[in-house]
Formats: sequence, structure tokens, C-alpha cells
Amino acid sequence: QVSARQVGVPVTLSWSAEVLSALPPDRKIKLIPPVGTGPEIDMQQTASYTYNQGEAGQARDFKVVLYDPNSSGHDSLEIETQSLPQGSLRKSYTTRLQAYAGLPPYQWIRMSGTLPPGLRLDPDTGIIHGLPRRAGIYHTTIQVSDTQGLNQQRTYIIVIE
Repeated sequence: QVSARQVGVPVTLSWSAEVLSALPPDRKIKLIPPVGTGPEIDMQQTASYTYNQGEAGQARDFKVVLYDPNSSGHDSLEIETQSLPQGSLRKSYTTRLQAYAGLPPYQWIRMSGTLPPGLRLDPDTGIIHGLPRRAGIYHTTIQVSDTQGLNQQRTYIIVIE
């Protein structure tokens, strides 16, 4: 994971061809911007990414993922997100569920339990967002599916204070 602290807006992240050429030939690398702020960037196709959201001095985490785009197996699908952050009553909540392996794009659905009232799960992005309207402890099981029909589930607890 790469963390960038913005001194001003916009901030430009860049990487060198030497770094990319050091990758094993069967691997690619992509940059995933902070939740809800932009698309994944194929780092082999471009040498930089300009990020112009947020405020000066605000820390933003970017994830760098190494993957094998030619793998014919795609025989597993995993949910990377281990737990969900706590939220506050009537304060904006946003978090992104992450999966890896399988064959994207992924689809996300709530299988059982409940999300806090006011929050919803975007099935295309895996982003849980909204304005929590009731304090409590909520248990929910979420499933991710890929284009091959592979599925993986995980149960989460979301605490709203």
C-alpha cells in the first residue's frame, strides 16, 4: 500500500519504467485510488496518475496490486477485506470491500444479516456507504462473485456509535 499526503491539490503520482521492467514477465501491476475517487490504473499503460480530490494536507491511501493477467486457472476468489471500520451516527460512512483472484469484474451482494439503516452496498464496486441513522451492532454476510461464477462469503460486524 502506498500512502500519499497531499500538500496541495492536485497531486501527481508517477513511477519509472525501470520499476515496471523489474517485474516478472507474467505479472502486471495496478494502482487503486482511495475509495470512490477513481478507476483502477493499469501502471503498464501509463506512467503517472493525477489525483485532484480532497484537501491539502489530507492523507490518502493508494493500493498497488501485483497480479497475473494471463492466468488461465483463475480457480480461486478471495475477499481481502478482513473487517469493517466503525461508524458514527449521522456521519458519512464509506468503505470499500476488496477481492482478489478470480476473474473480475466482481459483483457484491448481502446474503444475510443487516447493514445499519442508512447504509447500502453498491453491487458493482463493493462500496458500503451512506449516513447511519441508528446506533447499534450489525452483523451481515456479504458474498462476492466473479464472471466465472466463483463465490466467496465473509461475515462482518459494523458498529455504529
